[in-house]
Amino acid sequence: MNLKILFPLWLLIIPSIAIRAQVCEPYTNANACEDGNGISTNPDNLLNPHCDTLKNNFEWRVKHPLGGAVPNEFYVVYDENGDPKGVRNPFNETDNKAEYRHLADNQNSNYHPEDGWELLKVDFGALSNFNTGWTTSPIDHPDPDPLTGGARLPYMILYNKYTGTFRFFGTLLGQMEGYETVKIELRIPKRSPDAVSADPNSNRYQDSLKATNLLSIQGKSIQPLDQQTEEATIVFFAKATNNVNQFFWFDMPVAYDPCVCTIRSQLDITFAFVKTAQIDLNGIIEGAITTLPKDDDTPYGAKVVTGVIGAGLSAVLAIKSGGAIINYEAFSNLLRVMADGQGTLLNEGQRASLRNAANYVDCGGKFAGVIKGNLPSAGGTDVKDLEAASKIFNGTTTFFSSLANGCGKNDNAITTINGTVKLSGTWTDTTIVGNTEILLAIPGSKWSDKQMQRNDYIANSKTIPAYPTYNERLGTFALLKTPRLLVKENEQRCDNVASYNPNPGTQEKSFYNRRSWSFKLVDEAIQYAFNPKMRLNPEKTSIRVRFAIHRDAEYFTGGGFGAPALSYCDPTTDIYNTLNIEYSPEAEYILSTPYVPIDYITNMPFRISWSRLASTTNPALPRPQWVDEFISYEENMFIQFSIVGESFDIGKDGTPNEFVQVLTFPVKFEEQTDDPTGGQTLGNYASGVKEYDSDQFFFYESDKYFEGPVIISAKLESAPEKIRINSLNGFQILPGAEISPDIELITGPNFPARLQPERTYAQISGTCQDPDKYKAQTFANKALLAEKAEYANRRAAAERNQSNRYFPPEIRFELMPNPTNGLTTIRWNSTEIADQSVWVTVVDISGTEVVSRQVSVIDEVVQFDLSGLPSGVYMVQLKTESGYTGIRKLVKQ
Repeated sequence: MNLKILFPLWLLIIPSIAIRAQVCEPYTNANACEDGNGISTNPDNLLNPHCDTLKNNFEWRVKHPLGGAVPNEFYVVYDENGDPKGVRNPFNETDNKAEYRHLADNQNSNYHPEDGWELLKVDFGALSNFNTGWTTSPIDHPDPDPLTGGARLPYMILYNKYTGTFRFFGTLLGQMEGYETVKIELRIPKRSPDAVSADPNSNRYQDSLKATNLLSIQGKSIQPLDQQTEEATIVFFAKATNNVNQFFWFDMPVAYDPCVCTIRSQLDITFAFVKTAQIDLNGIIEGAITTLPKDDDTPYGAKVVTGVIGAGLSAVLAIKSGGAIINYEAFSNLLRVMADGQGTLLNEGQRASLRNAANYVDCGGKFAGVIKGNLPSAGGTDVKDLEAASKIFNGTTTFFSSLANGCGKNDNAITTINGTVKLSGTWTDTTIVGNTEILLAIPGSKWSDKQMQRNDYIANSKTIPAYPTYNERLGTFALLKTPRLLVKENEQRCDNVASYNPNPGTQEKSFYNRRSWSFKLVDEAIQYAFNPKMRLNPEKTSIRVRFAIHRDAEYFTGGGFGAPALSYCDPTTDIYNTLNIEYSPEAEYILSTPYVPIDYITNMPFRISWSRLASTTNPALPRPQWVDEFISYEENMFIQFSIVGESFDIGKDGTPNEFVQVLTFPVKFEEQTDDPTGGQTLGNYASGVKEYDSDQFFFYESDKYFEGPVIISAKLESAPEKIRINSLNGFQILPGAEISPDIELITGPNFPARLQPERTYAQISGTCQDPDKYKAQTFANKALLAEKAEYANRRAAAERNQSNRYFPPEIRFELMPNPTNGLTTIRWNSTEIADQSVWVTVVDISGTEVVSRQVSVIDEVVQFDLSGLPSGVYMVQLKTESGYTGIRKLVKQ
C-alpha cells in the first residue's frame, strides 16, 4: 500500500473534537516563577491546571487516540489547499538511508515523554485542535485564506527538559525539487512585524518585547543573566528532503533564564531554500559536510558526516557557533574520528588512548562515570586510556549535553553538542520561502493572550504569537551573576648579554619579559540555578568546576612565544611558578585548572606564568617593543561546569533520568594589589594519572599532589617522616600494592570548602525584578543593529511576497487530450520561461499526488498515463524554481 496515495479508513471516521479559537483569560500565578505552570504534555499524564482547553491532546508517539492498532509510518498533515497528506514518522523510520535514521535507531530515548520529551508546539496545517494529526474529517480542514493559502509548513516542535534540546520537525509542502538545503533562522525580536500585512504603515506588531539568553549557547560561552543579550539570532541548515512525505529537522540547545517568567518575549522562525551549500569541518575533524549520500569510496572526512553527525546538514549548528550537533550513540565514533584525524596535534600515544577509550565509552551510563572522574569504574579497561580520552574531551569541549540512562542501544542517544568541531562555509542561491514564518511566544514568558494555534492571530491591532503547548521555561542551568576573579599581576623585565660561542668574540643580547598572574575567586557564593522542571535529586547530582583559557588568547598566537614557563631572569621566585595549571598545546583550552567539586572552587588558587624572549647578535639594538606588549586575555578565560545530574523522575528504562552536561561561561577580572593566593606554592596538583608500578622508598617528608587517579601496584615505603599523597580523583589499589603506615593517602582538594547551594526562585526573585541585575532582558547594541537590518529585510521580503501573491508569473501550456482515457501530453514554449527545470504534478480531488516529474524546460513536452486511475477530475500543476506556475483541470473518463 502506497502511503502517499491511501490512508487507513479509521482516519476518516474519527469524530471531530476541534475547537476553533481556544483562549484563556489573563493568568497570574504567584507560583509560576517558583515551580512553573504545572503543565505536562505527556499523553499519558496531561496537565494544564489553569487552562484545561489548552491541554495537549496530540499523540506524537503515533498511537491511535481512541485505542486500537495504528500504523507507525506517518502523521497526517494538510497542504496549502487544505487537503491531507501523509508524512513519515521519524521515530519509526525503517529506511536505512533516511535523513533521520539515527533517531529511529534510538527511538526509546528520542521521543518518549518519560525520558523528558514534551510537546512544545504542533501545527499540521489546520486551524483546529491537535487531533489534526489523526483525522481527515472535513470539519478539521484549515479553510485556507484565498490570499495566503493554507499552511505551507506543517511542523512539530519537541523539547527535552533534561538536555535543554529544542527539536524541530517541518515539511515544506509544495517545495521545488533540486534544492539541497533549508536555511532556518531563529530570532528573538525587539519588535515583531506583522506576519499578515506587507503595509509598512501597519501597526499590527508587538513592540517593546524583551530579550532573553535563550539562544546564547553559541560562540565561546553562555550568557549569564547579569549581561545584556547579544546573541538574539541563530542560523541552522537542514537537508531539504525534496519529499513532502518526509520531515526536515534540526536540534537546538537552549539556555535557561529563570526570570523569563516576568517578561514578554518572542521567538520568530523563518525559512529559505539554499540551492548549494559547502560547509567545511576544520580542526579535530576535517572534511566537508554535503547533502549527498556517501559510499565507502568517499574520503574519511566525508564519512564523518554519516558516521558521527548522522544527518548531514540536518544536524549542523550555526556556522558562527563553532559547534556541531553529534548523535550521542556516535560519541565513541567521535573518539575514533579524533584519533584518526589528519589535522590534529595528537601524538600516537594519545591517538591510541582515544581508540581504546572508544571501546569502553559506548553508552551513557559508562560515559557519565568518566565525566564524574570515576575512572576506576572502568574495571579491566586501562584507566590511563580513559583519563587521556577525558583530557582530550575536556580540552576541546565548549558545550555538551546528553541523557545518560542505561547502556542499551535504545537508551543512549539524545543530542550532544561538542566544541571540537569548527565550521565555516558558504551558501548560494537563497530563495525565501513565503508564508512559512512561525511566531512563537517564548515558553514560560509572561503573555496574557493565549491563542492556541494561529501564528497570525490579531488582537488589539497587534499580531499575537502562537501560544506554546508546553508553556514552561526552557533550558537547564543558569548563572545569575558573572563570577569575579581576583587577580594580581607580577612582571619582570631584564636584558642579558652573554658570549655567543659558535663564533668566538661575538655576543648575544637577549631581552626577557616574564609575567605571572595569581587568581582566586571573590569570596562569595556562585549564583546558579537549575530549572525546577528537571526535579533534580541533589544527593545524586555532581557539579565539578574549573577555569580554562582558550587558545585564541593573544599571547598564544603572538610572535616569540614559547611554552608558559619560568624565564631566565634573576632572582628566581615562586611567584613566577605555575600553580594548579595544565598546559595542553593540542587543546582548544590551552591552559586549564583541574576540575574540582563546586564547593571547593571558591578557595582554589591558581597561577599562570608567561614569558617572551628576543635575541640579537647586535648589542646596539634597542629592546624590541613587542617583547613587552600584552593584551588582556580576560575575554578568553572561562569558568566551566561539568554536571552529572539525576532526576527524581523515572525514565522509560525504569531508572531515574540522568544527564551529562558541560557548560562554559565568561568571568570578570578584578585587579588586586595583594596576591589573592597569599603567595601559596603548596598544593600544585600535577595533571594526569600517577602510577606507582615499581617499589619506591621516600627519604624525606613531603606532600605530593596529583589530579589522579593514583594507581598503586607496588610497595611504597618511607623513612619516619610522614609522606602525604593527595589525589583529586582518588586512588586505585591493585594487586601487589603494599603501603607503609607512614604514607597517608588523601582524596580531594587540600583547600577548604565553601558550600555552594543551588538558588531557588524565592532567593533570586529580587534579581529578576532589578533591571541593574537582570540585564538579559535588554538587547545589547550588537543585537539591536542586527534587529534593525533584519526588520528592513523582512519588510522588503514581505512586500515582494505580497506582490508575487497577487501577480504570480504564469506558465502557459497545452494539455492534450482533455478529457483523456489515460495517456496525456503536456506542451509548453521554453522561450517564455527563464528557468532550468519544470516540476509537473497531478493530484486527485482529495489532494493526493498521483504523478510527480521533474524535466528540463527545454524538453517542452512531458507525457504521463492515468489509465490505471479511477475516472474523475484531476488538477495538473507546473512549477519552476523561480515561481512560474500554471494549473489546469484534467478530466479522466
